[in-house]
Amino acid sequence: MRKSYFKAPNSLICNDALSFTARRVGMVFFAYCNALGGCRKSYEAIAALARCSVATAVKAVRELQEAGYIAVKNTKYYSGKLERTVYGKNTYTVNLALLQQGYTIFNRAIFSQELTDSAFIVFCAVVICAGNEHRAFPSISALQKKTGAVRSTVCAGLKLLKTLKNLLVQLCVKKNREHTANSYILCNTSASCIQHTAGEEICQAPVEGFPLRKVVRNLENKVKTQITRVLNYLLKKGLSIV
Repeated sequence: MRKSYFKAPNSLICNDALSFTARRVGMVFFAYCNALGGCRKSYEAIAALARCSVATAVKAVRELQEAGYIAVKNTKYYSGKLERTVYGKNTYTVNLALLQQGYTIFNRAIFSQELTDSAFIVFCAVVICAGNEHRAFPSISALQKKTGAVRSTVCAGLKLLKTLKNLLVQLCVKKNREHTANSYILCNTSASCIQHTAGEEICQAPVEGFPLRKVVRNLENKVKTQITRVLNYLLKKGLSIV
């Protein structure tokens, strides 16, 4: 069984010289290549994973090949049924050396998200910003810089991201009630968008919207209760408490 996670070079996602579709198709290759970078998939399979037409997938593959992300080798074989030579699945070699320049780990479930190509790349940029913390506060301008998209495209993508079940978007405001960069939390469960008061620039609200002080207070009460039970048990047994 294939692993659920894969590495993708940050340069692929942030390369604004490539179309959004080409970057999305490139993610497919990095997700389904073997340890040596080899990958064999039909254009139909690539198009299904990238949620585009076969013609668009063919164009994206050509774009990735010209940019040096993949190498393509055409496969031919003789069909006894058709009595002629036909083209089979292409053999692709992914440029794994690009991972040495910096990469981000993604879940293959990313391809099941019903997103436009631009929103898909915006989501990937958010994941890059989140890193190992699984939480990020990128501004719209920061996402513009990473994706190479105009402001309206980024805003449209962020609007679609709010519908994802594995991403919690929190609306952040400063103490003076001015809006600041939103908080994006990667999670495995669905959650709703909430509004809360932040500090100067950083959102302080906890995941799932539970007040942090209340959580700490509940933990303190539970610990005190357990300690009290232990002390009472020792007293009943007549044991001394040092």
